Amino acid sequence: MTFANPRIREQLASSHIGAVAVVALLFSGCDSVFDAISQPFVEGVSFLVRAVAILDFPTMTVSTPSEILISAYHLYWASLCFVLAWCVSHWTYGVGPIRCLTNHREKFVRKSHA
Repeated sequence: MTFANPRIREQLASSHIGAVAVVALLFSGCDSVFDAISQPFVEGVSFLVRAVAILDFPTMTVSTPSEILISAYHLYWASLCFVLAWCVSHWTYGVGPIRCLTNHREKFVRKSHA
């Protein structure tokens, strides 16, 4: 038993609104993943550069709890965006987000350059 109006689903599937929402959620999720791993990645590269520069193990800087919470928040937000993208694409098109974008790619590509 479904509570959603099937006409809304058909209108979202025929227009670009559903696919644009899926793309926006996927981009937001990827941005949040990048934000979550950027600070630990920079710290790791900095550690390696200092280790090569002094040819010894440098002192390690420990992440503060606020940095860990910020990374955890970004990972939470990324997982939420990916789940919402899956829900929107599955509700609208009946398939996952990557497959719905692959199946409806020809709707996004212009057929003529005029």
